[in-house]
Amino acid sequence: MFALLIMALLIQACGVPKSLRSDKPLLYEVKIEGASSALKQDLYSLAKPLPNTKFLGIIPLRLTVWTLFNEKEGKFYKWLVNRMGEEPVWLDTSLVSRSSWRMQRYLFTQGYLLASVTKKISIKERRGLSLATVTYEVNSGPQFIISKFIPPRRGKLFRLFLKHLMGHPAKVRRPFSYALLEQDRQWWTTTLRNEGYVFFNPSLIYYELDTNNTEHTVAVYMNVKEDSIALRQYYLQDIYVIPDNSSCFVRQGADTIPFVDTSRSIYVITVQPDLMKWQRLIDKIPYRKGLMLDYERLEKLMNNGLLSLALFRYANINLKRIDSNRVDMYVCLDRSPQRSLIVDLEANTGTATIAGFASSLTYTNRNVFNGSEEMNLMGRASMELQVLGQNKIFRLWSVTAGARLSFPTLMAPLIKTSFLTATTQLQGDLSYEQRPELTFGQAQAAFLYRWREREDFVYKKLPLKEHSFSPLSAYWLRVFAISDLYYEIVENNPRLRKSLQDQLIFGGSYRFLLDQFYKGWSRYWFLTIDLDFAGNSLYLLNKYANLSYGELPISQYVKVTLDIRRYIRFFWPPKTNLVIRAIGGIGIPYGLSTVLPYLKQFYAGGAVSMRGWTVRSLGPGSTPYDVSPTGLLFSDRTGDIYMEGNIEYRIGTGNMIEGALFADAGNIWLLKPDSTMPFGNFDLTRFWKEIAISGGVGLRINLVYFILRIDGAFKIYDPALPEDERVVLHRLFDTAWKQQFYAEHGYSYPFFNFVLALGYPF
Repeated sequence: MFALLIMALLIQACGVPKSLRSDKPLLYEVKIEGASSALKQDLYSLAKPLPNTKFLGIIPLRLTVWTLFNEKEGKFYKWLVNRMGEEPVWLDTSLVSRSSWRMQRYLFTQGYLLASVTKKISIKERRGLSLATVTYEVNSGPQFIISKFIPPRRGKLFRLFLKHLMGHPAKVRRPFSYALLEQDRQWWTTTLRNEGYVFFNPSLIYYELDTNNTEHTVAVYMNVKEDSIALRQYYLQDIYVIPDNSSCFVRQGADTIPFVDTSRSIYVITVQPDLMKWQRLIDKIPYRKGLMLDYERLEKLMNNGLLSLALFRYANINLKRIDSNRVDMYVCLDRSPQRSLIVDLEANTGTATIAGFASSLTYTNRNVFNGSEEMNLMGRASMELQVLGQNKIFRLWSVTAGARLSFPTLMAPLIKTSFLTATTQLQGDLSYEQRPELTFGQAQAAFLYRWREREDFVYKKLPLKEHSFSPLSAYWLRVFAISDLYYEIVENNPRLRKSLQDQLIFGGSYRFLLDQFYKGWSRYWFLTIDLDFAGNSLYLLNKYANLSYGELPISQYVKVTLDIRRYIRFFWPPKTNLVIRAIGGIGIPYGLSTVLPYLKQFYAGGAVSMRGWTVRSLGPGSTPYDVSPTGLLFSDRTGDIYMEGNIEYRIGTGNMIEGALFADAGNIWLLKPDSTMPFGNFDLTRFWKEIAISGGVGLRINLVYFILRIDGAFKIYDPALPEDERVVLHRLFDTAWKQQFYAEHGYSYPFFNFVLALGYPF
């Protein structure tokens, strides 16, 4: 019903609504002419007023909602207008004139010192309504260039300026702008603070400019104001830790507890001396007495070190001068509740799930052994809806119990780390899941190390690098029941039958994550590498120690997965992004194993992968549709090799409704030929012909707490068909071909796949 309403509004909105009437012209379009593409985006944001937002850049959908329902009575209509509607934007010539002046001022601050902006308004009649187009004609002229940069001459301070002169932003021959000078001022402030001038502030720096209009150059002379406190390097005297209050208020009756390492001069002031093992907290402070203070260490101390302790949620650092070059540091902490009990209701989606609902109960203790160790005990019950084959919806039930214990340090013998966010985790889970095709149970346990390398210091913009290494993990799978219909598939597929046997997986894993995202950046990378390995330890124990594991087969395999994404943000339309993703992997069974365990195999299709296909219905390779006696009902196509590429253009409107255009290409393959999956193995001579392609459009509705995603995908190239029939888009209206497919397979060819999900696909 909701989708039909959206479609009706889209049809109604294809043009300007007829019911709009006013003596003023409706602002229909704003144009920026004569400016470069980079400047045009910034200048457009300065234009006031802006026309009504348009869905997909052409349809005034929100204006249509306001026009149709604004005068209707009822709470639903009021909600609809407030959340999805937008009042008409009428032409205001006074705002247009002011916008022209603001654009010219902006160009001046960007170094276009001879720029000019003129406005032009044209009005047309359409469907009985006056539509105004405002055109801003920009003559930016040349951008001035920095010809020289002269730092202040101040003894020791001058030597510091010369030391860092190669790294500052306002370099010679760079295009001049006032924004560049502000960036330069902030950069020098941070640099001086890192050299011990911790009380230095950007207001002490000012610049003098000398322009040459003939050569279009600017000479920049940097100056620093006199300040006896700020222009002095400082060293640390004593460190006082107050774990009871982030405002550094010392409660009456608090004790001062000196740390045993008196050379570091660290003291804890608290009313609860036995709260925790203070050594854990002290290890997170990268300071000692006599050390020169710097801005980077302060940021690391606050953001990475102390807040990695589960017992604390906020840190505040104050410095107090005690003489001309020494300071005391006060580290003030706000504690989290030591124990908490949370009941959660959630909705989610995944690769196979169109909608999921769950309820969970979580108990947390953030100081189990008085060392800020965090323990979580969790119970969860969920129900998910999946589309399997021919758009048939099935329910999945699962019950999970789990436990996590995290230590705020790297508990490894003979290994020391400088990463303040390093943690050691013990975790275990036990689950029972009922699907339409089978019912199974899982048990898993892992010993895990995690650490981060990110240093979120101002203007360094280093990427987040996160490592997760599990040297020891155990996994057990037991299938309790298989449906009669699915049993027929299993019996006719030896590879699938073997992968569904009871499994004991004893191994480890490593995961590396790189996230380049930094606030304000328009382009960044996201990368994950996963390595999963199992079986060597159990195999050696079984071979040389004669240990028996009963009827449980030992799994031996190596699996590698790579996921790389590129995010490109556009400033207009607002919240518009281009996302490109490439993901792939390979799993190699060896030794006692001939196939990967069932839950370790790759598959494609669903809500976040190859959206033109339902989950597990694509591949492997060019395996035909008729290999399964049940058609698409229980498609369970898995493989050892996986390759996929995606591109998605997310169209923002600046409000709750967003659109998307996307295309997916990929497939899965087997490592070795399989008689039950003809042409399912990877072959260099034909794999490129087996890359499936789908495309589609999407609608995303931001409902504050979650994003509702509606994607309609269609197949473009289907490798499961004969080679001369794989391009299928044009066969949508080929009645004879569709009738022939139905006669051969017993079901209609699935041209389209409808995805209802929560959140972005990637």
